[in-house]
Amino acid sequence: MRALLVELLREALRDAGVVRSNAPLHPRRQARAVAWLTGTLDDPVALPIGFVCDALGIDAGALAAAAQDALTAQLFPRGLPTTAFVVRGTATLAEQFLDSAALERLIPPLLEPAKPDQ
Repeated sequence: MRALLVELLREALRDAGVVRSNAPLHPRRQARAVAWLTGTLDDPVALPIGFVCDALGIDAGALAAAAQDALTAQLFPRGLPTTAFVVRGTATLAEQFLDSAALERLIPPLLEPAKPDQ
């Protein structure tokens, strides 16, 4: 967490023009950075997830995969549907669901190389 805060401070000082940088100053970013540094910024500040992950030493891809897994579990609490039918923009899921055990049992045979005709 300390690394994130240090990186935020460094970027804010750079955006405010206090620390020299080769990048040009952007008036809107400069005003927000000055407001943040002086404690007068009341608005939330959105940070790019890559910036936060880099500062915290987190793999952004792993974080995205974990978020996707959580979303999948929320959308399909009984597991992934085996089929879905879409009619007029509405998806109807089949009643048969596959859990992890069923997937581990059914998929490997599908991945085996085809046997040559004899």
